[in-house]
Amino acid sequence: MLSLARQREVLRASPSFRLLFGSTLISGLGTWIAVVALVIDIKDRTGSAVWVSALLVADFLPGVVIGLGLGPLVDRLSRKRPEGHRRICSRALVGGAA
Repeated sequence: MLSLARQREVLRASPSFRLLFGSTLISGLGTWIAVVALVIDIKDRTGSAVWVSALLVADFLPGVVIGLGLGPLVDRLSRKRPEGHRRICSRALVGGAA
């Protein structure tokens, strides 16, 4: 684990990494705020803890199922060409959404 001073040094030394880190931090914060807002909205609309629980399970479960199902497949793929795989998956998702 890097010390806090070393982490600050890395952020100062690399502007590209600083932008990546900052954008990832802001994106994660936005996602967290959206989940909190949804929980509050569902609680206000239904008054039911069961529906709030259903929302949280619906948010969490796909990641677990996809992770367990596709994890072994991803481990078998070549790590030398991940960009190509990312592009293929991205195109498939965009094509499926259209």
